[in-house]
Amino acid sequence: MKPRRRSCLPALLPAFLAGLLLAGCGEYPYPVAAPTALVEEVNEIYLAQKLQEGPQSNLRRPGIVSFCYGPALNDIGELYDSALRVCRGDYQRLIYYGRDSLGAPCAIAQPYRHTFLCHDLQQRTLIPPIPSRGRTILP
Repeated sequence: MKPRRRSCLPALLPAFLAGLLLAGCGEYPYPVAAPTALVEEVNEIYLAQKLQEGPQSNLRRPGIVSFCYGPALNDIGELYDSALRVCRGDYQRLIYYGRDSLGAPCAIAQPYRHTFLCHDLQQRTLIPPIPSRGRTILP
């Protein structure tokens, strides 16, 4: 009877998992899809306002941007820098909408989805109701 050959897979598994976690160490916060409920709410409010004002309305829809962020890998300044880069323009401002993690399409190393609204100060931009923790971030 031949001796049974032992697999080295169980011994390498912890090293492999550690490698996966560390693979994103140098990653900046990365953009992901905004929360569907927020996008739908903004669209509903925007369309209702446009209908009320009529075809001559110059109201603009705000941009909605979301980023995955992990405090172990990034500092908060990197998150704001990433959002400001996406919200281009001399008169663009960010409003921090909030953070979620449940159901967010983020990696384990960067588990939190932070969402911002972009609006242009020189144009009439719809600003939907913001949770109490929302705040404006200037470039």
